[in-house]
Amino acid sequence: MDFDDYDAPTLVLGGGPADDVQSDGLLDLLGDGSTSASSSATPGPPPCNPPVPPPSSSAALAAPTGGVPSLPPSAPYKRAATQTLEMDLGEEPLLGGPLLEADEQAAVLVSTNPSTAADVVLGQGSVTVGRDEACNAVLTDPRVSGEQFQVLRRPTAGEDGPPWTYELEDRSRNGTLINKKLLKAAKKELRDQDLIEVLPAAKVGPAAAITFLFHGPPTAEASGGPPAAKRSRMTGESSQGDALLDADQLFEGALCVICQEVLHHATSVQPCLHSFCSSCLGIWLRRPGGLPKCPACRNQVAGVARNHTLAGLIEGLLKAHPSRRRSDATLSDLDGNDPLKTAGYDLAKLRGGPGGLAAAAGLAAVAAGFAGSSPSDSENPESSGEEEEEDAGLGRPCFHCVGPAWRTLGAAAEASASSVFAATQLAKASLANNAFEQGVLQEWLRDRNLSLAVELSRSVADPNPEGVQAVRVRLATPGAAPPADDTAMPAGAWAELAVCRACAEGVLRALVYSLRERISEAELPARAQGRSNCWYGPGCRTQSHRPEHAARLNHICQQTSFS
Repeated sequence: MDFDDYDAPTLVLGGGPADDVQSDGLLDLLGDGSTSASSSATPGPPPCNPPVPPPSSSAALAAPTGGVPSLPPSAPYKRAATQTLEMDLGEEPLLGGPLLEADEQAAVLVSTNPSTAADVVLGQGSVTVGRDEACNAVLTDPRVSGEQFQVLRRPTAGEDGPPWTYELEDRSRNGTLINKKLLKAAKKELRDQDLIEVLPAAKVGPAAAITFLFHGPPTAEASGGPPAAKRSRMTGESSQGDALLDADQLFEGALCVICQEVLHHATSVQPCLHSFCSSCLGIWLRRPGGLPKCPACRNQVAGVARNHTLAGLIEGLLKAHPSRRRSDATLSDLDGNDPLKTAGYDLAKLRGGPGGLAAAAGLAAVAAGFAGSSPSDSENPESSGEEEEEDAGLGRPCFHCVGPAWRTLGAAAEASASSVFAATQLAKASLANNAFEQGVLQEWLRDRNLSLAVELSRSVADPNPEGVQAVRVRLATPGAAPPADDTAMPAGAWAELAVCRACAEGVLRALVYSLRERISEAELPARAQGRSNCWYGPGCRTQSHRPEHAARLNHICQQTSFS
């Protein structure tokens, strides 16, 4: 049969019209024998007949003209078969574990400084943190590596315990601190309340610090079983008690020893750096008496200052454990009764003017140009008993601060360099912890069969002989910034000057620095000759921790840059 002799029937996918809908010409052509196929029918292959142009009107199709063969009986059309796709996603993990319900079981990196970083929800199998825009959590500080670290999440086996374990992998150039320990190009499993530091506050300051507290996921409950709390009681486990114990251990170092509460406006005592609530410490230091002492170690107080780094860490802990925060009413009472804040953290104002200043004999002594400090003999536990006995001192005022004197300067010089350990500590503090310059001074003394104690005794007997540069001493006052000008020292010998402990340390450090300064270029060891001067002189902060910098440049010189 020739295909051109008739119009082929058309197979329509999708079924015919409803009964109440008027049919069009195409359905008139197909006839009334249409039936609906069952939903399980499978559509056949498309017809091989060439397509026929649609008729212009139903009337023309209904009344064929002469000479045109009649159409064969139209084939019934079938509805296209429909197939329901049932996708079984199962329990397989997506990106590291089962699907989360609104991240209720995900761990969180809680930012302790919301101004530099937001909280990071660890709701995926792999979460990257860094400066690169491709990271899941982007940190904008230019000091952060493009990809600082990655946290990997893995499901745990068994019903008890957290549903996930988390592992931090460092990918930075300089490493990441976890609980104050450096992690570099390595992995470490995270524990609840781990402290993660990208930019530590001790290095960049509290305002720019980027630190996180790892807040682990809650304990998963077994499917169909009793709640975790009941299961714990049934099996004798004490996971909740362990969690409370861990929290107690975390807050143990954040308690004020005076009120035994979490520190509020943490304030540190100088030089021992013990910290207390600002209000508690102010009331303690304002008590009547001669010498203000630290409530923890009983050392003399030279000054006080807010500890913003510790305050930021405590705020992060309280954010993770809000139940430990004191009530607003209690905090308001503390702020309203804070004598230190009222005095501007100035001990002189706190203790009532000049009289109080004289009573506060623990003064910060800063020798000319000396940066940094180190533990002195007064911090040696073995000498604490001797210190308590000698607090009464000479019974006359210190020549500088007019507080109770400790010893004469000559006796203080002998005591401060009486042993190898004491002499080493004094030289270390005097030369800004510069190990290279300490070695130069020790070698110079050894080549001449001298000791630091002998040279100090000579110096206090004749501090400024003719033809040499005068000793420059700078002694600060309590609660004040280091002075910009040299302290006026008496003419002649200094051996019989009555000094308190703090002023004695300041003068002796200046004498040791002057001893190293007076060594001529020709008398220096070969490795110390011909060096350029460091712009920052003794105020350089790099010399103490960069040995190559300390050896390459001379730091016993005048400071020429103050930026």
